[in-house]
Amino acid sequence: MTLENYERAKEYFEAAEAKLQEDLEGDLCDSKLSSYVITMRYNLARCLEHLCLFEDAEVLYKGILREQENYTDCYLRLGCLARDRGQIYESSVWFKEAMSVGKEGSVINVYSLSCRLSSMAGHLPACVIDNGTGYTKLGYAGNCEPQFIIPSAIAVKDKIASSNAAALRWNTSTG
Repeated sequence: MTLENYERAKEYFEAAEAKLQEDLEGDLCDSKLSSYVITMRYNLARCLEHLCLFEDAEVLYKGILREQENYTDCYLRLGCLARDRGQIYESSVWFKEAMSVGKEGSVINVYSLSCRLSSMAGHLPACVIDNGTGYTKLGYAGNCEPQFIIPSAIAVKDKIASSNAAALRWNTSTG
């Protein structure tokens, strides 16, 4: 998508949000319209990120969380924004917050730790391994040891690796 397309998308998101807000004012109890407004704001914030309007996106994400504090994607995006500014501690706080409110805990664990790892190690392909112990190991293909070991909701003897890391699979029997 080109910059021009994101600028046009921003205009459409803003117009759609304004229309939804207008409709919502007429019916204060419509939770479906309210959820549409929040989704529209989230999509607008993502668009703002692509336009490098990071502060505006951050304001929108935090506003969404004031209205709906279990919107996990906002915590993840705020963590990624902090990570991209080089604020690793702040990003880890946002990621931990996402894990505390997220229903799909292990997916969020892997996603957030993968984001942290990619910022710290020069964007090497991430490799996630579950060796059947109930713990997921997350590191980079080519490393001899995983960078993080986290509890896993799925204890299956299976390996998942990015396409770049497919040739560099770890031996799961060594733990």
